[in-house]
Order: sequence, then C-alpha cells, then structure tokens
Amino acid sequence: QVEGRANSGRQAASIDCSVHRATLRCSGAWSMAGRGGFQPCTLDEGVGPALPRWEKSIVLSALLVHVADVGLDVLVVLLFFSSLQWGFLLSSATVVLGAWVVSGLYVSFGSGSSAGNLGETSLERIQRFLLNFTQIQIFTEAYRCIFQGGETDYFHTLRLLEALLESAPNALVQLYALVLWAGSSTAPALAVPLLRLSVFASFASVGLGLAMWEQKVQFRASCGYITGVALLRAFEVASRTLTLALFAALTHPFGVWWVLALDYGVMVLIVAPPPSGGPALWFF
Repeated sequence: QVEGRANSGRQAASIDCSVHRATLRCSGAWSMAGRGGFQPCTLDEGVGPALPRWEKSIVLSALLVHVADVGLDVLVVLLFFSSLQWGFLLSSATVVLGAWVVSGLYVSFGSGSSAGNLGETSLERIQRFLLNFTQIQIFTEAYRCIFQGGETDYFHTLRLLEALLESAPNALVQLYALVLWAGSSTAPALAVPLLRLSVFASFASVGLGLAMWEQKVQFRASCGYITGVALLRAFEVASRTLTLALFAALTHPFGVWWVLALDYGVMVLIVAPPPSGGPALWFF
C-alpha cells in the first residue's frame, strides 16, 4: 500500500510538472502573440497548430473578395467623377476613405492595437497605420495565414472592418445610384453593369466577413458551416440594404444622408468594444 501511494505521488508530481511546463509555453506564446490574440499551443510542443486546408482556402477566398470589392468601389468612384455625379461621388468617396482611415486608426492606435504592441513608438504606429490605409497589411496577414501557418484573428479583424465600414454603407450608396440615376439617359452604358457587380461584391464581402468572424468564436466550425453562414448573412444584408436604398430614393434628395448616417452609426456600434464586463453586442 505504501509503495502504491508513493507511485501515485510520483505520477501526480510528473503530471503537475508537465502542466506547469505547458503553462509556461502557453504564457510565452501569449506574450509573443502580438495584436492581442491568444496563440494556441500544444502540451508537448508549445507551438500553434497548423491551419487546416479548408481554412486556408477560405482565407484566400476572402482576400480575393476583398480585392474585388475594394477595386470595384474605386472604379465606381471614378465612374461618378467622370459622369459629374457630385452627390454620389461625395458619398461613395467619403465611405471608402473614411473606412480606410477608421480601420487604420483602430488597428494602430485604438482597441485593435494589442497589449504586445504597447511598446511601439509613434513612428512605428504611423507606419502600421499607413500599411493598413494602403491595403498592404491585409496581404501580409493573408500570406502569414496561408504560407506560414499564422493565426487568423488579425486577418479576420481587418476583413470585418472593411466589410462593416466600407462594403455595407457603399452598397447602400451604389444601390441608391442604381435606382435613381443609372437607368437614366444621362448615365453611361457601363454604369448599370458596374454598379450591379460592385453591389454583388459588397454583399459577398459582408457575408463572408461576418461568417469568418463567427468562425473564430465557434469551437467546431466546418467549411460547410462557414459557407452557409456567409450566404445567410449576404442575403440578410442584401434585403436590408435594398429596403434602405428604396427609402432613400423615395425621400430624395435628403433621405440618403439620414439613411447613410444611421447605417454607418450602426456599423460603428457593431465593432465598438463592449463596456467593462459587458457581453458582446451589448447595445442589443
């Protein structure tokens, strides 16, 4: 009996030491995580697990959707400028530039900057802001996720900010232009197909951005689940945006500004951090 108790004590001590070593590895991963994201580690190796192939495919798909959405938004701004549609030009350009500025400030100086980056100098934060503003940072994060097996939290954050701050409000402006102006005789022939394609890309961007963010809070999420959530969110945003665009068209010329301000305010509330100890989406 005495020998059995001694063996049990040695086993318990061995397990205790293993857990302590794993805790130290996890603590090191936490301190080196950067951007405030916890880097998961294994008990034996202390390194982050490799991303599954389907998640890498989703990251690549999200990057392609991001490029298409931002590129089409810029082309639509140029279309409004060449057609001398100053109201639509001001609205769309304000949304695009405002989204780039807000997302850059969020990840460089605001709540999106992590505790691991508190030691950064002002020059380093400004450089990170410029990388985000010029859309370079998201390519860097996608490369890390796909080819280096890096964590995807920061990439998902950038995608969510672009989807909520740029894609959703700009889809409203472009649908409004499609209803009110694109079918008139003063609009060029390219206006209707370009606006339709840009609106479709915006819906896809919002749906995929929300689905990828939801995937990060699900313990067991599959590729089929993410695809289904992306489609659900895309159709949800499409119906909501179409309703707002029709309301703006009926209340022309001042209704669009009220609708856009309300829509933009809701998007900012969604990405705002909750109060101390409060739940996510606390304002609902």
